Parts: sequence; C-alpha cells; structure tokens
Amino acid sequence: GGSTDNVVDVYLGYIRRKLDNFTPYGLALRTLRRTAVLAVASRWVSRPVDQTPPRLLARLQAPPPRARWPISLVTGAIDRSVTSTDAWITARDGGRMLVRTHTPTAARVGPVPLLVLVHGGGFALGHVRGYDPLATHLAARIGAIVAMPNYRKAPQHLAPTAVHDTMDATTWLLSEAAALRIDPSRIGLAGDSAGGNIAAVLAQHLRDEGLAVRHQALLYPATDLRERPEIVALGEGPEHPILTVAMTAAFRAGYLGTDQDGADPLLSPILGDLHGLPPALVQTADLDPLRDDGLAYADALRAAGVPVVSTTYPNTPHGYASFPGLTAHGWAAREELVREIARHLLPTVPITDHASRPLGEGRRG
Repeated sequence: GGSTDNVVDVYLGYIRRKLDNFTPYGLALRTLRRTAVLAVASRWVSRPVDQTPPRLLARLQAPPPRARWPISLVTGAIDRSVTSTDAWITARDGGRMLVRTHTPTAARVGPVPLLVLVHGGGFALGHVRGYDPLATHLAARIGAIVAMPNYRKAPQHLAPTAVHDTMDATTWLLSEAAALRIDPSRIGLAGDSAGGNIAAVLAQHLRDEGLAVRHQALLYPATDLRERPEIVALGEGPEHPILTVAMTAAFRAGYLGTDQDGADPLLSPILGDLHGLPPALVQTADLDPLRDDGLAYADALRAAGVPVVSTTYPNTPHGYASFPGLTAHGWAAREELVREIARHLLPTVPITDHASRPLGEGRRG
C-alpha cells in the first residue's frame, strides 16, 4: 500500500544520499538531508494515538519486518551469532506478555551479565522484535544476555501497566537465572524514550528491593510526565523533525488516561528518590523536545551523588538509536552505549572516572 511505498522511497533516498559523500557538497549537506528524510518518513506514523484507528494501532504494535538489506543500512544488521528466543510469561494481573531474550555465544561457557532493554514508542507503539538489530548488537559486543519485555501498550493498557509488566519480566528473568545462564550479580538496565522512562523507574524499584544494579543507560528518556507549560511553549518547528511537542502530548494522554496527572514517581522518575541509584549514561539528542528531560534527569542524578555520563548529540533527532544510519551521530552513540555498559558489567573492563559531555560535544562518527 501507500505506506509501504513511502518507506521504500525513504530507504532508496537514503542510499542515494550515501553517494553525496563523494560530492564536494556532500559533507555539508549530509546531516540536513538525513534529517529531512527522517521528517518525511515519520509522517506516516505520526497520527496522534487518540486519533489512530484500532486496526492501524494494532499494526503499529505488531512485529515489524526483519531488518534485511537495505533496511539494515538504516537500523544496523541483526547479529547472527546471537540466539534470539521468545517466552510468554504471566504478569501480576494475569495478563500475558512476551519476553524476548538475545543470548551471546559467551553464555555457552558460563553465566553472563543481564541487560534489561526497554523499548520506546510513546508507551503505545513498537514491538521488541523491531529492536533486534540493536539488541543483538549489544548482546554480541558486550557478551551479555539482552532481554526485552514486550510490555502491554496504551491506550488499551493505561499507566502504570507498562512499568508493572517490566518489573514482572525482570523478576521472571532473575528467577530463571540459572536456566538462562545469567549472572545475577551483573545486571544492567537500558531504555530509549518511553523505555528510558520505564528503565529509570525500574532502577529505583530494584534499589528499593535491595537488588544491586550495576548500570543504567537512558537514551533520550521522558523523565517527567506532568503537564508542563514550558514544554508546550517549545512549539512546533523544523527543530523537532521526528518527535513533535504535539506527539509527546498525545502519547502522554494515551498513557495516563483521564485520571492520572503524572505526579507519581512510577510515571515521572525525576520525582522519585534518586539516592543510591546505579551509575548512569544519559544520552540526549539536540533536535528533540525531550532533550531537556534527559538533561534535567542527569543533573538530578548528579545532585543525588550518582555518577553520570551525559552526552548530547548535535544535529541529531529523537529516536536515533533505532535508525543510526540516517542520523549524523547514531553510530557514535551506539559505540558509546556499548562502551559504557561494558565497563560496568564486565569485570575485565576497567571503570575510569566518569565524565560529562555537554551540548555540542557529542562524539562524531
């Protein structure tokens, strides 16, 4: 249909733009053109959640096509050395949930770290299989089992269902540590966008449960779901090519419903107790209305005595972890993600002093 044709056009456009590297103007135009392509691509899935027909919403919550060429040029390739398996578990309310685990070859010779990776999508969209390129890359490069809960989505399941589902999935993973060859003393958390929100909440929950988590990696996280006039005042414009302010409001409304205001730390982790949390990597994107959410959370963590590495990638839009090939610094951000997780989860990787990289100092690929 038309939507599929649009996506194909985007990928073909990406390949053509790769050729710009060989023109005198290619280097200067590359970032602007990539962002423009992404802006066009996002329009076909940018209908507000509360206005999305049920059949279309179901499609956007379903498993996407596998990341084969040429899609893999955008998302990264699925690492075939990693074994991916699905398990269905029962949540606290009796609902059923898929947990997808990615096991590296290192697990054949002994227990390995566990990284719980929580996917984004405004609490309403996406599926864990869409993260296979990133998840298998992390599993292979770090040598950790990467587990992804396919938490139930809004608006069918309101907050805090996504948080509870992720908590329940983590409890199940740890209960199956021996069978899955997980080393329960080396646990890390990660998440992007809405998943960053959930991962941050999960870090606080596991601390309260007495579980020693070694690291949390939060990518362009939504850390404050209260209704804030300053966010609305950002307005719309070309500086937000993927996630717009209007979209953040629609996702928030779809997740909270009419009876919640976001003032609960289960929904807005920046309102929680941040003392005693694990060291954090907080990545933010310059062209993202959630940039200040991530920066504020990094500052709040530091104020609570938590070691933080904070990087803002310039000329980069929201969501870059899912399509690094179409962004200026997506591959560099992925390398930083691997490095920061590995140095906390792997005993052979030395942990050096923590650093902070402010706006404009994101690493370049």
